[in-house]
Amino acid sequence: MPAALARNKLFGRGKEREKALRFGGQLEIGIFPSGKEDKEETFTGRRSGVNENRTPTGFRTNRLWLCAAVLGLVAAGGLRAQTSSSKIEDITADYRFLGANDTLALLQEAGTLKGYIDVLQGQSESDVVLSYPINIGSRKGDHIEFRTRRIHEMYYRFSGTVQRGTGGKKSDPDYLQLTGELQTITRQPETNKEVIDRQQVVFKSKGESQEQP
Repeated sequence: MPAALARNKLFGRGKEREKALRFGGQLEIGIFPSGKEDKEETFTGRRSGVNENRTPTGFRTNRLWLCAAVLGLVAAGGLRAQTSSSKIEDITADYRFLGANDTLALLQEAGTLKGYIDVLQGQSESDVVLSYPINIGSRKGDHIEFRTRRIHEMYYRFSGTVQRGTGGKKSDPDYLQLTGELQTITRQPETNKEVIDRQQVVFKSKGESQEQP
């Protein structure tokens, strides 16, 4: 075949033409009949430098902002709780004890707690009130502990925290709350062993109108 005729058939002067397609760094040569529109072209190569699995930049940025916002809320909540406890400078007050007519009286002096617990004994004992002096008591931050003297082979021990109540000011009832574990310890004379009764309690301050004169 003459060289001119071969070139005419190869580059489209006859019934077929050649179309060169470059896609993704690969070169494909397709032979299409002349006079017809190229409506569909199939590419098998992958575009160079494109990562199909990469996360869109906008989505990554939004996710980072969301994480930062959540951490900020958690830190703010912890700071508010810490600030609320640190504002309670003095817990001196009368608190409701176990019975409706029982009183826990606390006096704070620096980090030391003093006071007493008055417990009404009941009708069988002519409404006698037993007073248990607090001989060991301390406060460190919002944590408090105290222990009373033994009366009639029984004494009290408390360990817990102080927090704000529902009262708006110190003179209101339930301005302060003592939350924790109260232990009622009774010594058995026969065996000389101590029996401990544990219970979770919340002692609420009485307010000035309900404090004993």
